[in-house]
Amino acid sequence: MITTLHPPRTIYQIWESLPEGTMCQIINNALVMSPSPLDIHQVILNEINVNLTLYVRKTKTGYVRISPYDVHLSKSNILQPDICFITEENKNNIEKNGLKGAPDLVIEILSPGTKKYDLTDKKEIYQNYGVKEYFIVEPTNKKVKNFVLKNKKYIELGETTGIIKSALLKTSIAF
Repeated sequence: MITTLHPPRTIYQIWESLPEGTMCQIINNALVMSPSPLDIHQVILNEINVNLTLYVRKTKTGYVRISPYDVHLSKSNILQPDICFITEENKNNIEKNGLKGAPDLVIEILSPGTKKYDLTDKKEIYQNYGVKEYFIVEPTNKKVKNFVLKNKKYIELGETTGIIKSALLKTSIAF
C-alpha cells in the first residue's frame, strides 16, 4: 500500500493506493469492486486456464494470465479479465504490475456481481482498445458467446457449449 501525505485526487490515485490483490477495477473512470467469485466460476476458470495454458506452452504462441491481473488500457480503464492471452509479438507489453495495452484475447466468466459489466461496459472497452477476440462464458450451462473484432467492431460469431473456438489461436479449448 502506498502512503501519501495528501489525499488522492483522482480515481486512479485511489486505485493505486489499494493493497495488492484487491479485486478492484477502474471501468470508465469508476472504481468497481467485487467479492470473490462463486465456486462454479472458479471451477470453469480453472478448467479453461489449464487447457489454454497447456496449448499455449506447447505451441509457444504467447502468454496466459488469470485474474486478478491488471490490464492497463488507460488511467480510466484498468480491467481484470478472468483470463487473457497475449501473443508472443506483444510480450513487451507485459510489465511487473500487469499488461500495458490490450491483450489479444479475453475470456470473461459471468458472475452475478460482474455480469452487467462483462456484457456491456467491458465488452465495449475491449472493442475500443482492440482486443481481437472476446469470449463470454455462462458458467452454469457452459454457454460461450464468441466475438471477433472486424473493422473496429465486434461481430458475434455464435454460441457454443463447453468449448471456446479461437480463430486467433487456431484451436478449440474444451472445458
